[in-house]
Amino acid sequence: MIVSSEALSNRRLRFWLPWVSALVLVAGVVTFLIVYNVGGIRNTSKQIPAKITNKPATQPQPLGKTVPLSKEVRLAAGRWIVSSVARTNMAQSWDLTAPALKKGWTRAEWLTGNNPIIPYPTGDSIGGIVRINWSTANDAGFEVTLVPKKAGTIKPQDFFINLHRYGARWLVYYWGPREYIAVPDANATR
Repeated sequence: MIVSSEALSNRRLRFWLPWVSALVLVAGVVTFLIVYNVGGIRNTSKQIPAKITNKPATQPQPLGKTVPLSKEVRLAAGRWIVSSVARTNMAQSWDLTAPALKKGWTRAEWLTGNNPIIPYPTGDSIGGIVRINWSTANDAGFEVTLVPKKAGTIKPQDFFINLHRYGARWLVYYWGPREYIAVPDANATR
């Protein structure tokens, strides 16, 4: 492309031409560095080569023989939800929580309600087991739905709860919400 001398005599073009040229040059250099991996720009993590072996992969240990969900598990989960999730009896909550979930928390901190348990106002709600994920003689995991009795700002919420038998007692070692991904409504007005 040949530029006429009239175009180069334009004061505005003479001002911006070096800046645009410098920007194009920088973009080209950055592209070159990324494409050819100069200076390790593309991958900043340390590469750890995989160890090749002829041994089969280790299989996780099975939980055990599946058994029906016992009444003791249901009662322990219900007491724990009322005391921990609703924050009605934090002392009982501490006693019904497994050491793995209490790790890093003192009893005094726990009793203040400042703990890792996700709260839900169960006083105005009803709940029930939605699905049993597993149930063995020493471990159980299931889904609980908490639904408010009155329609309002609080929406129904599903939670996962896992319990493990410690001696004769069942203690909760996991409590977490079931996450739903919101799907936009194609028919919604914009």
